[in-house]
Amino acid sequence: MVQQPNDTAKKSHPQPLTSHQQLHPPISNPCPPDRPVSPFGPRKKDGTDSEFDYLSNSMDTTIISVVSVVDPKAISHHQNDFEIKFMVNSSERGGPPIPLYQVRQPYSAFLKMDIDLRKFGPINLPRLPDAHHFLKIDPNEWDTQKTIIRMYIAELCRLMRQQKQLTERAGGNSQGTGIWNVFKNFFVPDELYDMSRKEGVFVSGSKNLKKNFKLNVFTYDTIENLLFISDYATGSMEQFNLNDISVTRESSVLICSRC
Repeated sequence: MVQQPNDTAKKSHPQPLTSHQQLHPPISNPCPPDRPVSPFGPRKKDGTDSEFDYLSNSMDTTIISVVSVVDPKAISHHQNDFEIKFMVNSSERGGPPIPLYQVRQPYSAFLKMDIDLRKFGPINLPRLPDAHHFLKIDPNEWDTQKTIIRMYIAELCRLMRQQKQLTERAGGNSQGTGIWNVFKNFFVPDELYDMSRKEGVFVSGSKNLKKNFKLNVFTYDTIENLLFISDYATGSMEQFNLNDISVTRESSVLICSRC
């Protein structure tokens, strides 16, 4: 992955990595393995908990972004479901959105939320992609389907802001409505999320990427300024000080080399 320089070269030229997302979006960290991470285990508090009931009070300044649609474990073990990750951000102070907390849910729960929302009447939301698009190695397909999910989330947030405004104008409390409960009980905090770590899943391999590939997890520790690069299949991991390497991106290709 990140190669050592030889005696004559100043920089190495490692194998480019094809990525489904940028390295910088903050999401939870599976490596180094200093704590257990269970993909479908306990990870959230009920959306009615007042401590985390941010959405009910601040929907007008809330931006929800799609962090990750690629789950290495689901792909490697040929599972029928996978994890999808979102970030709840605040635009209250102006400027770039401020990340507040991550949401980590099975994609099947996301599809169920969509079904439950549509039970409240005609809702103009895009149709969500089928899970199989994200359970095979195809970065271009990942990007295409992720765009649809982004459009869905943008429209869903607009719908919920409109729902909140209409209910409050009528003198009611939007927090108690069924559609609002479905929404906020899905977008609840991931208890394992570590704000100091930023992660991305990348694919490396030959030109025939769908048959010969490796899934790599890049994790950046913003406190220690360290980059961890792990091979998901073997569990092997390399550690680098970010000051000692160069990381550049060209479209969907990530290039790492020693400075």
